[in-house]
Amino acid sequence: MNSGTYANIHVIGLGGTGANVIQALMESKKTAELLSKEDFHMACMALDVADGDLSALQASYKETIAKMQEKGVPVDRLWLKTLNVKFNTPNALFEFMEKYDNYLLKEGIVVNNYKPWIESSASIPPLAGGVGRMRALSKAVYDLNYYHYVELNGVMSVFKDKVLTSKYQPVVMIVFGLGGGTGSGLIFDFCRHLRSKLGSAVPIVGLAVLPSSADDLLARGAAPYAALTEAELLFNRGVNDRVAKTFGEAYRNPFTALFFLPLDPVYNNKSSLISAKRELDDAITDILNVFMNFDLADLLSRVGSNNDFGSNWVHSIEYLRVRYPIEDYLRYLQQYLKFTEMAGSFMKTKKDLLSSVNEILKLRVDESRELFRSHLVSIGDYRAETFDREVDDLLHRGGRYDGELRRQIKGLEDFIAYYNDKWSKPFKTMQFPVDSVENAIVQNMARWREEVSQLSKTYDDFQRNFPSYANEFENSVTASKAFTSGQLRQLRSYMNLLALINTAIETIHNYLRAKFVADELRIRYSKDESIVGRRAVNLSDTELVPLFKAASTMLTRPETEVKMIEQFLPGIRLVKKNVESRYKEQSEEGESIARQLTEKETEEKRVTSDADRIRVDLSGKKRQLSRRAERLKTEMAVLGEKAAEYEQSSRGLKAELELMTGLEKNLETTAQYRKDLVAMVSQLTELNTMMSGIISTESFFERVVELSENEQLKIMQRILQEEEETLRGDGILKEIVDKDRFKDMVKSFVRIFSVANYAGLSDSYRSDMMWATVGIPTGLWDQDMQVMLSSTLNPFSSVEASKSISIRQIPQVNTWTITFLIILAKARADQIEKFTSMRNDAEAVRKSEKSMFRSFLLEQGVQDPSDYVNKLEASPVPRAPREVT
Repeated sequence: MNSGTYANIHVIGLGGTGANVIQALMESKKTAELLSKEDFHMACMALDVADGDLSALQASYKETIAKMQEKGVPVDRLWLKTLNVKFNTPNALFEFMEKYDNYLLKEGIVVNNYKPWIESSASIPPLAGGVGRMRALSKAVYDLNYYHYVELNGVMSVFKDKVLTSKYQPVVMIVFGLGGGTGSGLIFDFCRHLRSKLGSAVPIVGLAVLPSSADDLLARGAAPYAALTEAELLFNRGVNDRVAKTFGEAYRNPFTALFFLPLDPVYNNKSSLISAKRELDDAITDILNVFMNFDLADLLSRVGSNNDFGSNWVHSIEYLRVRYPIEDYLRYLQQYLKFTEMAGSFMKTKKDLLSSVNEILKLRVDESRELFRSHLVSIGDYRAETFDREVDDLLHRGGRYDGELRRQIKGLEDFIAYYNDKWSKPFKTMQFPVDSVENAIVQNMARWREEVSQLSKTYDDFQRNFPSYANEFENSVTASKAFTSGQLRQLRSYMNLLALINTAIETIHNYLRAKFVADELRIRYSKDESIVGRRAVNLSDTELVPLFKAASTMLTRPETEVKMIEQFLPGIRLVKKNVESRYKEQSEEGESIARQLTEKETEEKRVTSDADRIRVDLSGKKRQLSRRAERLKTEMAVLGEKAAEYEQSSRGLKAELELMTGLEKNLETTAQYRKDLVAMVSQLTELNTMMSGIISTESFFERVVELSENEQLKIMQRILQEEEETLRGDGILKEIVDKDRFKDMVKSFVRIFSVANYAGLSDSYRSDMMWATVGIPTGLWDQDMQVMLSSTLNPFSSVEASKSISIRQIPQVNTWTITFLIILAKARADQIEKFTSMRNDAEAVRKSEKSMFRSFLLEQGVQDPSDYVNKLEASPVPRAPREVT
């Protein structure tokens, strides 16, 4: 059944506590959901002496109405009236108190020897901050507003009309703080008046918040202690009968039931009174929703004031919600799969950038070898047939190359492990028949993942075999038929990672080859001040190290890379500047040689032409010119070779400069790579935030069942198989949820109910009546869970558990949220945990001031409720006073 089917609950908030609860109710998403349903409406009323809480509530109400209008929800489904109960002047209050017995007489209440409890000699505090815990003042101000002014009476009449038009059974909940002077001071008179308007058919249920140890002295002592002792006169059936016989039926208990909620356990958990009260406000909102979700008649018939519990009239509430965040996990895993696809695309972009670095390092390998060859030539030690072996010996001298290579690749394993772990979940969900092409692909993926996870041991095999891996994958995918598009995207994304790893290994190789030869050159050219010598000495520090630093940074986790990328950009720019400078020098030198070659060519043509014009060489001039032309041709050939060398070198440097320019451009702040990197980090942060929000809670009244990896994989499998529509309702319950694990988790959470303190009661509490409602999917609640909850509550049972504990399963209030509402019934007032400290703090108040913390029966001259209760229980039943008409 839908929430709201059983009852329409209407809420009255008295004092600051009551107003704050209604505000939490207004701001609740559940309330917004209920208001959008047909046939649901809610009437709320808040009374307070102070303005602050009512103003905040009124603002919240206006916002709620505005949201309803935006969504097209009829605004008459929610009604709220806030009212300050005050007086114009102290004299007006004093004058009213002098005539108060006359107003009571009109109600048929006879007061003999009436004496005002608020007189002109009383000190009236500024009411902007409330009544200062003085319940007697709250009662007087309320009665002035009810009897003398017209607005309050009219508001209550309108509220009554709203309540009585409910489609379902109307229930009025009155929320107040036991330690606040306003709410607990006017509650009894207010409820009497409300009952006279509503009649006997509408249940009136009180919800009293017990004070905490962090409240001020009066709020945790004199005020709540007086309220509790007065409540005995109403809720102790035998005592109330005698009160009614003595003073008239108007003093008959008007409540259908009264429940207590403790604030202290919440405060002890929060260590902040403000946040603890806000937490309890939200919990009361949840409790009200639970009350709307089942037939209250059964509960109220057991714990209602129509029963005679004697002094065991205290009923305290325990509440807990257990969130089983299936739908949150569904959203998280959908986002997770989008991230792995994004990561695959990012790996491809990263590989392209790393390939640029690798190509430049290859050029440095060639350059360092050429510089080494030139050095050997210069000292007459060059042998073409042994040169490659000499370079190889230089690299592997003392095993340093293999050791450094393994160390560098070992450092790469953290990067690989990071991303390997990201793809582990998607691959675990891909299950196919053993003899299928798809299964072979998935198995190969598992083998490759294992291979790269220990790359420092397998890098040779991996690099040698990767081309065949890639071909095998493409051929197999082409032959496959059963993969969904989502599964294929995950597989191809991971292949991009493998391709990047292959490029990374090659990059490390090229760096080490260039670096070790460059280190040798630094020694051999240390005293060479030529351009070539300086180039050889500085090659490692000015170019190899910055390039490899860039490559290494690209092969770190994204959150690390985004922090470090700016650190290696200056090095990249320096390398580019060097290349640019060398290209410019080469170009200028090439141009100079080209000019010389042109000049030689021109001169050769002239000399040849001059020689051709001489027919008879009597002087030998033609022979001289011919020899001159031959020399010019020789010089032209040399210049031509040099020009070709410089042109080839310039083309290489130009291509290298283009590589460096592209690399620099793709690493700048506005480049797509940087944007993708930031997006990766942002997505990771969002995923972590989502998971944190799923598995954690700051709520004292909430616990979260974290889904196991197996449950998560089942959900992800459905997503990848494009069967998300099955992840709703019973399908999840039957095929996803690990019921045994769920039960174990819930059992561990429910143990909190085994401590009476959670309900604000002392360890001495024992009863023959406890009531529990459990809002849970039918398939998750069974006899084992029933026994578990019963066993948890059994220590409080004074009789056999089957006779004292009633457990009812009710519809869920929220999807995938299990709610436990426990009523520890039939406690005595002195079994409230804070009762002794309340009494001790109350006794510290001066006797002359104690009457200011009283409320009920003040007009009848009852000064000490405790003594009065004792006298009533010891005396015979009195005759009722004559009714006044």
